[in-house]
Amino acid sequence: MLGALNDGVNVKGYFVWNLMDDFGWDSGYTTKHGLYEVDMNDPARTRTPRKSAFVYKEIIRSRTVDFDYDPDLNNEDFIYKIISNEC
Repeated sequence: MLGALNDGVNVKGYFVWNLMDDFGWDSGYTTKHGLYEVDMNDPARTRTPRKSAFVYKEIIRSRTVDFDYDPDLNNEDFIYKIISNEC
C-alpha cells in the first residue's frame, strides 16, 4: 500500500483482510474475527479493540512492521474510547 501511495496512486480506502477472514463466512456470528470485538447483545453494537487493533495502529503510525512489537494493553496510553455505531 505504501509503495502504491509513493508511486502516486490515488488510494481512497483500505480494508484489513486476511485469509483467515474467508473461513469465518461458514460460522456467521458464532466465531469472532476482526480488529474489534462487537457486542452483539448491545443494540448499539459497541466495539472493543482487540490486541490486533493496537498492533495495526502501530504499523500505520510507524509505517513499518515490527515483529517484536507487543502492546501493553494495561498502559493508559493504549486505552481507547469504545467505538459505537453512534460515532
